[in-house]
Amino acid sequence: MSPYTGGGGGGRGAQRFGMVREFPLGFVVGGSSIRGVNGLYSLIDNDPGNPHAAIHTYWNPSTKYRLVYAHAKDEGYHPVGGKETEWVLVDESLRDRFGHQGDTYLPGSGDRWQHVHRPSHAPPIGFSVGDRVKMRAQLDGHWEKGDMGKIVSTRPTQLEAPFTVELEKNQRQFYCQAWRFTTVGDENESGGQDENSGVADGTPENDEDELPWQL
Repeated sequence: MSPYTGGGGGGRGAQRFGMVREFPLGFVVGGSSIRGVNGLYSLIDNDPGNPHAAIHTYWNPSTKYRLVYAHAKDEGYHPVGGKETEWVLVDESLRDRFGHQGDTYLPGSGDRWQHVHRPSHAPPIGFSVGDRVKMRAQLDGHWEKGDMGKIVSTRPTQLEAPFTVELEKNQRQFYCQAWRFTTVGDENESGGQDENSGVADGTPENDEDELPWQL
């Protein structure tokens, strides 16, 4: 049994209940003052530019926002709700805007979401050959967290691991997904934020009107 808050009257506080046994094929999101959040999100099979270790990704083609069900433990950051998984709304610049506790087939709406304001792990146009990157989390037998490297080739047809990264410390090369590394400039652009933190340093502007009130 899963609670949700939908449109169609009753105001922001109106809850309804339904039995859910699997992930949906899509979502309609509304009620946010951020225009890009609103719209139709459809389940997509492959998303090589995804900045998260995605279990499921829903794409809004009108605004280029993503609604991602992510495996945060693989990425090495602390998700909203403290579970191993998290629902994340990612904007068109590949920056996380809102997070929701995972371990559920359906995210809730409204104040069940939290502003996160994390720095983007990738440039808005995506990664390219020659980009210098930093590995986000340790992978035993391959690299340590924080190891530096460079993208030496891309394999657009290999959707599971489309990038080849060469480590600076030993020149070993590995096929990687986009979520395994981050752009080197993040430390200077995030105002000292720990990239593994769920929220930015200081107090974000937690405007309730920005939240996805209808989902």
